[in-house]
Amino acid sequence: MVPPVRRKQGTTITVPIVCGNISIPLMAGDPLLKDAPSQHTHKWTLFLRPYDPPPGSEDMSYFIRKVSFRLHESFPQPLRTFDKPPYEITETGWGEFEVVIKITLSEPTEKTPITLYHLLRLFPAPAELYGGHYPTAKNIDSDVVNAEYYNELLFVDPPERLYQTLLSHGYQANQDYVPVNSGAVLVKNHRLNHEFEVFELQKIKEAESAIMQAMERANAKTAEYTKQLTMLRLNRQRSALQVAKEAAAEAKEEKRKNS
Repeated sequence: MVPPVRRKQGTTITVPIVCGNISIPLMAGDPLLKDAPSQHTHKWTLFLRPYDPPPGSEDMSYFIRKVSFRLHESFPQPLRTFDKPPYEITETGWGEFEVVIKITLSEPTEKTPITLYHLLRLFPAPAELYGGHYPTAKNIDSDVVNAEYYNELLFVDPPERLYQTLLSHGYQANQDYVPVNSGAVLVKNHRLNHEFEVFELQKIKEAESAIMQAMERANAKTAEYTKQLTMLRLNRQRSALQVAKEAAAEAKEEKRKNS
């Protein structure tokens, strides 16, 4: 009888990862050009990597047994599997297609493989993603298109062995979580797209500039109001002094008349 798996109950550990691709038009002199079919226009690298890992944890093979990429069927050996990093493929092509990425964990008790889907991109993203316009590849880095997506491997109630392994590689345990079924869960919906980042950063800079200008206008108005208030106070002080002087003069004149 297989003994029950001891789990770290009430705990989650998150391991951020990035999957994506970088593409660039094929150029004269590229070593891949001579073997590429004539209709191929781009060179691309598809990858799965840790995102900002703790020092010394760049190699994920301590908890990942293998990573497989399912390419378009037109490629030779469309299923590519790696049992150690780097988990990446460099090829040439002419079109975009969806890649299926499967991550198999070393821990046999966890629900694997975990499946991701990535649209391998050769061209800048559609304009509608950017409200009608987008920064072209040339605005970013020559003709390079970089399409990366942030994901999180969320280990819920991890097995003791996996828990200790991840802690020893610098990842942090969290006791504040919404209870779900134990096992590895992939949390998605985070874009780490450099073109999108550039556009968003530009929007942030424009907003910051607008805020700074508004603050400058508000400061100028405040300074003007402060100046006006100071003048009003001075005028009131002068008026009060003038009234006092006039009252003193009248009293003096009245006293002179009565003497």
